[in-house]
Amino acid sequence: MRPHPSRTDRGPRMLALVALCRAEASRVTGPDPDLWRAAAASWDAAHEPLAAAYCRWREAEYLLGARLDRRRAVDSIQLAWQAASEAGSPLLRARVERLAERARITLTAVEPTIASTTHSAADDLGLTPREIEVLAQLAKGRTDRQIAEELFISKKTASVHVSNLLRKLDAANRIEAAEIGQRALLV
Repeated sequence: MRPHPSRTDRGPRMLALVALCRAEASRVTGPDPDLWRAAAASWDAAHEPLAAAYCRWREAEYLLGARLDRRRAVDSIQLAWQAASEAGSPLLRARVERLAERARITLTAVEPTIASTTHSAADDLGLTPREIEVLAQLAKGRTDRQIAEELFISKKTASVHVSNLLRKLDAANRIEAAEIGQRALLV
């Protein structure tokens, strides 16, 4: 029978749990990507790649959201995606892929997520992949500010994309543009 670990036992898993708690607490007090990086390193030391992948996903999410170090975010999201894929975690992998898509980060060996019919309809309408993403946000009733936050772009850039969509789709307003996108199976 194994002895009960004392309260002072600081094995790698315990240290990783403490680091994770600190990082999770930062979600309330103010996101700190460095805490997420430290938590990921702790999980690496504890040989738990899926927990490390989760931490790297969160790190990238906060780096991108605050428009900080994009190169670091790309590295983190790539590592998170690889670990989630190798560990067979479809939920985490999907979340990482969605973040990469929103931030326009290309993951290596990612299979296409948009159907070929979507590409041909978008091509017929003269829409760029980014405009399709903005159109999907319009279909959800999002404002320019919400679109900007979701896609990690400025409010002005979101506004320009919406204006281009209205012009290209010959739509009178945002609602009509969203309806056209839905009929064309783009959203």
